[in-house]
Amino acid sequence: RNSFLAAWITLPERAAMVALRDGKLAGFAVMRSCRTTSRVGPLFAESADIAEALVSALADRTGAKAVAIDVPDINKPGVALVERAGMNPSFETARMYTGANPDLDYAGLFGVTSFELG
Repeated sequence: RNSFLAAWITLPERAAMVALRDGKLAGFAVMRSCRTTSRVGPLFAESADIAEALVSALADRTGAKAVAIDVPDINKPGVALVERAGMNPSFETARMYTGANPDLDYAGLFGVTSFELG
């Protein structure tokens, strides 16, 4: 993951930001330019407030006019965050596994990196 993220955040037209609380990492987000919108992902945060602050700061920093975030619908605070921001679903996907579902902690996952990568 470290190698991937190092490459992901340094690609052209990317901006990354962290949130610190008491000197410790409390959130991390990357915004990238796409055709008509700026996409946020990954977006990890200890709370919806931190996630919202990261997205807002990245939009300000990059001058983004339209923003999209692919929020896992299992993260209810993440869904509430994008709804408060006036965002609407544009499409849906399904995450599918062979065998048992992996035991993942979705509480801090407010935006996946991309649907192609998860």
